[in-house]
Amino acid sequence: MMKKLYLLLLSLLMTFTLTGCNQQVEKASSKQSVTLSLEQTSSQDVDVYVDQDQIDTLKSQGAGTYELKLTKGNHELKVVQDGEETQKSFYVDSKETLHYQITNIENQLQIETDQVSFDENNVQDILNKIEEYECICLYRHVNPDYDAFGSQFGMYDLIQNTFENKEVYFAGDFSSDLVAKYQFNGEINEPNFEKPTLGIVLDTANQERIDGDISLCKEIIKIDHHIVVDSYGNLNLEDSTASSCSQIVALFLKNKRVKLSSFGAAALYMGIIGDTNRFMYSATDERTFEAAMYLYNYDFDMQA
Repeated sequence: MMKKLYLLLLSLLMTFTLTGCNQQVEKASSKQSVTLSLEQTSSQDVDVYVDQDQIDTLKSQGAGTYELKLTKGNHELKVVQDGEETQKSFYVDSKETLHYQITNIENQLQIETDQVSFDENNVQDILNKIEEYECICLYRHVNPDYDAFGSQFGMYDLIQNTFENKEVYFAGDFSSDLVAKYQFNGEINEPNFEKPTLGIVLDTANQERIDGDISLCKEIIKIDHHIVVDSYGNLNLEDSTASSCSQIVALFLKNKRVKLSSFGAAALYMGIIGDTNRFMYSATDERTFEAAMYLYNYDFDMQA
C-alpha cells in the first residue's frame, strides 16, 4: 500500500515536472540567452563556430564575449586554426554563462572549460571501451556518500548485465554503514592487476580524492558531475550540470544496448535521492526525473 502511494506521489510529481518541460519546449522556439566567453593563447587567429555558424575570428592572444540566442538542448562549439579544428558539446537548459579557453599545445588545438555537460556520443565511446577489456575495476571518492556508492554499485550492475564475460572489481574502503543499505550480495574484491585492467572512476573530481591506486590500470574512464578541475581519464564524461553521478550513469539507459537489474536501479536511485535531497536541491531538473523514470521501470523497493 505504501509503495502504491509513493508511486502515485512520484507520478504526480513527474506529471508536474513534465508539464513544465513541455512549457519549456514551447519556449524553445523562442531562443534563450547564453553568454559565451572565449579567450585564446595561441599566436595565430582562431575562427569560432557555434552550431556550424561562424560567430567570430579571435586574433592572436585575443578574447571575446558573446550573447547568443540558442534553443534548449545540445549545441556545439568549434574552433578552427590554420585548417585544424576541434570541438566540444555543451547543453543549454536555462540562461547560462559558459567560459572556454582555447590553447595550442604542440600544434594541437584544445578547448578547456569550467562547465561542460552530458554527451551521448561519449557514452557510446565508454561502452565500446568497456567491451575491449575483460577486467574492470570501479573506483570512487574517499569518505563515500550515497551517490559515490550508488554510482559505483550501479555501474557494476550495468556492466554485469550489459556485457558478457567481464570480471568486475571494486576499489576503496567499504566499512561505511551506508554499504548495508544497498543490499549487495556479491563479493567486494580488488583485482590482482595481472590482466590489463580498465579503471572507471565515479563521482570524483580530482585524482587526489580517488579511493584507490589508478596507476595500476592500463586505461582510465572518469564519470563525474562536479566542476571540472582535473580531466584525468583517457575518456572523460564530465557533466557539471548534472545533479549526481548516479543520474549520469542512469541516463546510460537511453542507449538501448544498456541493461540493468533491480539491484542496479535501486542503487542508482539511492544515489540520486542522496545528492538531490529527494529532488529538492536546485541541481534537480528534467533530466533528473528522466533518469528516475528509467529506473522506475525496474521492480525495486523504493522504501527500503
